Amino acid sequence: MRKNKIRLFDIAVLLAVVASVSFYDIKILFLSLQALALFFAIPIVIKNKRIKNTIVIKYFLWALLFILYSSLSILWISEENNTAFMTILSIIQVVLLSIVIIIYCDGKQNAVDRTFKYIIAAAGVLVARFILTVPVSQWGNGERFSKDTIFGSNTPAIALAYASVILFWKLIFNHKMKKWKKISCVCLILAFMAIALLMGTKKSILIFVIGSVIVLLLNSKNIVKIIKTLVITMIFILSGYMIIQNTPLLYNSIGYRIDSFIETMTSDDSSSNMQSTAVRRRLLGEAIQVFKDNPVIGVGQDGFRYESSMKGIYSHNNYAELLANLGVIGFAIYYSLYFIIYRGAKGSNYHIIIKVLLPIMLVVDISAITYSSEFEYILFGLLLGAAGVKSEKENEYEIVKEN
Repeated sequence: MRKNKIRLFDIAVLLAVVASVSFYDIKILFLSLQALALFFAIPIVIKNKRIKNTIVIKYFLWALLFILYSSLSILWISEENNTAFMTILSIIQVVLLSIVIIIYCDGKQNAVDRTFKYIIAAAGVLVARFILTVPVSQWGNGERFSKDTIFGSNTPAIALAYASVILFWKLIFNHKMKKWKKISCVCLILAFMAIALLMGTKKSILIFVIGSVIVLLLNSKNIVKIIKTLVITMIFILSGYMIIQNTPLLYNSIGYRIDSFIETMTSDDSSSNMQSTAVRRRLLGEAIQVFKDNPVIGVGQDGFRYESSMKGIYSHNNYAELLANLGVIGFAIYYSLYFIIYRGAKGSNYHIIIKVLLPIMLVVDISAITYSSEFEYILFGLLLGAAGVKSEKENEYEIVKEN
């Protein structure tokens, strides 16, 4: 049996994942590391004749269709749309990243396990970067961080929440996990979610709550356990809300945003103090109207921002954005990938985590643009690769010797 050695390809994928998640604001860094990972992936594809029978081809065909349709939409974009081409290039870049991860993981349990660890490592780097770069005096000061920094974006907090869900899945379903590893998982979850809360991103709470509930429900074998899980979940949510409400540091980071969100969503008063939520509701309505006016082919890739009353701003909703930009055709092409992943998960050793992450990704799309997001395509690549692990026996690609 082949020894489980660390190869240059392993290191390249690790660096590419960490750079894409933890240093995505430093473009030259993660683009260079993605290119390095691609350099090691190409020989595997060329030398392995079995590649034509794997899920890589299905994904390649999907990506080719989505990119071609996005490119074709340039023919009907408005004259003022000058970002469609750059958006298409971004899609190509993230598709290449996901292809690298699929090739790395496809059918290889060790590689899939390592990639989950890479995401957790990337989350650890995010926590370290936050602690080292954000002064404690700015924690819980009642304002989101500047858009000029990585922590002014939702992406880091979302990545921390996904990493926490992955750890929770491991904690619940890995019955052979040693006690010290269980303690480590709990500590990491607490650390990741604490920093995510300090970043003030509501979606991080949503991701962790939904992911944890699905994990627990999938681990429930009968109706009694399901009811117990739902009751415990409600108690957990209410307790967490009370803790946030009564802890000044957390309230000034995320609590006031939750309260304002609830106020905005339950009130028709446009003067609500949660400006971002009110703006998103307005943009969503406009995106739906653009779609109604152009239901079949849309207004072209990245076109909504030029059609909205707030020029240059996207809709903050992946469904509405795709419908407005690419119409029903582009929408159907993009979301067909979820069907491919779900079908591929049948019989996989990782069917549980696939069933956990897919619904979360669909829910996140309600309040985020993800069709060109690095982290989204890392998850696509990982889940498609994990779907190929059908048994304990690994079906490794032919090993390519690196110089």
